[in-house]
Amino acid sequence: RGESRSMRLLSRPGFSDLWSRISSKVEDTKNGLLFKLVHGTRFQLAVSAIILLQGILVGYGASDAMDVAAYGSEPDPTIDYCELFFNLFFIAELVFRIFAERICFVFGPEWKWNCFDSMLVILSLVDLVLNGTDSGRAASATVGRILRLSRFAVLMRISRVMRQLPSLRLILLAILSSMVSLIWCFLFIAFVMYVFAVVFVYGAAEFFKNGGETSSPDIAAEAKFWWGGIYRAMVTLFMCISGGCDWEAPLR
Repeated sequence: RGESRSMRLLSRPGFSDLWSRISSKVEDTKNGLLFKLVHGTRFQLAVSAIILLQGILVGYGASDAMDVAAYGSEPDPTIDYCELFFNLFFIAELVFRIFAERICFVFGPEWKWNCFDSMLVILSLVDLVLNGTDSGRAASATVGRILRLSRFAVLMRISRVMRQLPSLRLILLAILSSMVSLIWCFLFIAFVMYVFAVVFVYGAAEFFKNGGETSSPDIAAEAKFWWGGIYRAMVTLFMCISGGCDWEAPLR
């Protein structure tokens, strides 16, 4: 129904003329020199290299923030300069792509990526302004914390690099295609853990009913810790199968 409505809408004279004009402008833009330069291999590889460097900087910044907050170390001032460089680079890259793609920036095949990059650039600018001055930090600390989450969203840009690496992109697509089967596997494992958790919790309950807490207080404390409920028992089983703890301790 949705497709038929959209087809009827586009079949109207006004909309059909508008859509044909947009399509012709898109094709003209794709044939332009700047469009080919932006989507060329060298330009894409250069941007991909900067994206990877920014991803490394995000990890280094997180480690530096932990050192400052927990160990009282001095913050590394080069992080701010590097963030400023990356912000200016991606602003220039976004403006250049808007100028090169023009109408294709909104109606082209990569309009979703363009919207995502535009949102990241805007958030990074606002974050830079709010956290760049002491007044901004004092006046809008909560907003600054929210906007700093955009630094984690920056890591999503790395997925753009995969378009230049066909083998890595093939692995990613294979994982995404098998995601539904993986979820069903997790649900089945959770069901099996639930069944055995019920059995072990009932066994622990029988132990306490038979006076096990008075005769063996140490074992009773261990039983409460490992098998003190369905949730606790499922966590114990998950830790045993995932390496979170040695299975010998819950077995005792």
